[in-house]
Amino acid sequence: MPTANIRVLPRVVQHLATAHPGLQLHVESALTAPLVAKVLAGTLDAAIVTGTQSLGSELAVTTLIDEPLVLVAAKKYHARLSLSLLRARPFIRFEPRTGVGQLINAFLAHTAVDVRESIVLDSLEAIVELVALDIGVAIIPRPEAARYGRGRVVWTENLGRPLSRSLVLVSRRTAGSLRRHEALTRAILATLAVVDGGAASTGRRIRKAVPA
Repeated sequence: MPTANIRVLPRVVQHLATAHPGLQLHVESALTAPLVAKVLAGTLDAAIVTGTQSLGSELAVTTLIDEPLVLVAAKKYHARLSLSLLRARPFIRFEPRTGVGQLINAFLAHTAVDVRESIVLDSLEAIVELVALDIGVAIIPRPEAARYGRGRVVWTENLGRPLSRSLVLVSRRTAGSLRRHEALTRAILATLAVVDGGAASTGRRIRKAVPA
């Protein structure tokens, strides 16, 4: 997935290449659903995706990071940043076919907020740019709000109910796949512990141990 590529993948690839010089890596970027389909088909050993209820029981799933989703708006709304802005301003929606998009859809359905959808994009960076220009408001992962919009947008986690997404590692439940799954999980968590040493500043909650 694109956000995992930006924050997680480069350092993990570096870690694996250093630890295993003979290792050959094949890396793909795609939405959650096609990546999961490739893992199930055996064309990919593993994938980092957004955890959703649609992930099947035939997959081994390990949560790597929990990230809050936030309402993000132009900086001028700092004094009245609340859920009411979702009704008052045009809504810029993240691609609903993505894992994050599915979580946002479920949240909006649960809260019965009638949004005025104006734009649908599959780029979190582009969404933040539009929000900074006051084209509308959006719901996105907090790390992306901090990465792309610091000083130009404001955000809040106060959405009336907790809303977060999990980045998870998925693999098939076969003996060989599970061994690779555990090795990849250790490499990713070790990398995140270094890269996200200041995780609290972005709201990330990094898992510290590999489940048995």
